[in-house]
Order: sequence, then structure tokens, then C-alpha cells
Amino acid sequence: MPSFLQLQSVSGFETNTKSKFQKKPSRQEDDFGEYVIFNAASLDVFEDDDKKLADWNFDVPKISNDLEKSRLVWYMMEDFGLITDFEIDRNILCEFILQIKSGYSQHKNPFHNYDHGVTGNDYYIVMNR
Repeated sequence: MPSFLQLQSVSGFETNTKSKFQKKPSRQEDDFGEYVIFNAASLDVFEDDDKKLADWNFDVPKISNDLEKSRLVWYMMEDFGLITDFEIDRNILCEFILQIKSGYSQHKNPFHNYDHGVTGNDYYIVMNR
């Protein structure tokens, strides 16, 4: 079984705007059974995403699943309009996010790590809405 760090190409994936994503009910962090690969086909919007990311008490390190953290990074960029404004291919963005995560993981720095990067991204998005 491939790990979530492997990117698989998804043929026929059409670029959508945020308004075309249908929000799914909130899920628990452990509900990732079918989401083992991070690519454009696994990008979903959940009902509590906006609330979660706008909360000043949102604690990224409490999310133990790196796939969920990566999905939230994508959602922040989607919600902020960057993907549409800059016509970013979602599969390439997924690969980029995974490369950033991989770079953080190589150094095993207790502070400048993937959690810090995701938290910094969230802070910027919240401050600039």
C-alpha cells in the first residue's frame, strides 16, 4: 500500500473554484481510511474547516495525522483564493506541500518543523482575511 507521501497523478481532474467544492460533514482525525495518498483527488472541504482555522486556539501539533495537516494547508490556500488567482495546478501544489513537509522532516528540529510551518501559514491567512 502506498504511503500518503507518494503522489499519484490523477487524470481528468478538473480545476475547480472553492464554490464548486461540496462541503462534507466534519470528520474525526482517525477517519482517514480511504485517504492514504495526498493528491488532488483527496482534497475535500469539511464543514468545520473555516471554524477550525479561524480559531485563535487552533492547535496544529494536536493533529497527529500529517495528511490532515497537508489537507489544511491546501484548504488555507484554496480559501484565500491563491489557487484560483494564480491558476495553480492542484496536483503540483500537493507535490509542493509534500516536498515542504519532507524538508521539515529531514532536519528533525523541535521548533522549526512542519507544525510550525502549518501554524505560520494559518496565522497569515487569519490575519489577512
